[in-house]
Amino acid sequence: MDLLFSKQDAQPVGLTVVGLMTTPVAPSVEQGQSFFGVRFRPAMASALIPEVVLLTDKVEPLESFWGSRANALLNGLAECSCVENMVRIIEQQLRPLEPAAVLDRALSRLSSENAELNRVAAEHGMSTRHFRRRCQVRSGVSPKLLSRILRFRRAVERIRIREGGHAQPNWADFAAACGFYDQAHFIHEFQTFSGVTPGRFLQSTRSGQLVKSDCERNQA
Repeated sequence: MDLLFSKQDAQPVGLTVVGLMTTPVAPSVEQGQSFFGVRFRPAMASALIPEVVLLTDKVEPLESFWGSRANALLNGLAECSCVENMVRIIEQQLRPLEPAAVLDRALSRLSSENAELNRVAAEHGMSTRHFRRRCQVRSGVSPKLLSRILRFRRAVERIRIREGGHAQPNWADFAAACGFYDQAHFIHEFQTFSGVTPGRFLQSTRSGQLVKSDCERNQA
């Protein structure tokens, strides 16, 4: 999940909460628009927004959940003259949590490569069924789907590291390194969550352009 502050030609536009996305979303960014945001670790946003389960695949104004507190944060960010000041304002509002609880540690393990659901649950003293139910409440999705999304995000970050190069990676080796069964599984999962192939996504990062999904290209 993300907390996103946006400006249009230096004027504040809004402060929104971007829920956990399970399907591709093509953002619309206008000329002169800028963003500053915070990305929460898996399921950690529920410590600040208890209604997190209602935000899956949605973008909502933070005011809907925080009321006047959201307006105060929006005004504070709008008055900032630099990113460093924005970070300071955000850190004041998003205070550090208490030491991680058992569930938090288990959910963090899902971010690791080759993290098996049964093993993660057992390592933290929970049955698989209990872990699945608690993950659904905290993150809005099942641990299996959350793990798939996190694996996809790891692949995205690895692709972005390669954007300065010119050659396409060996996608079969790349898929194995990211924890996918094979290249076909990797491409299928990547298209499920991004709407494009890994190669097209890599091309878009190198060109600095927003990538369009196959559906959008067919409609154009």
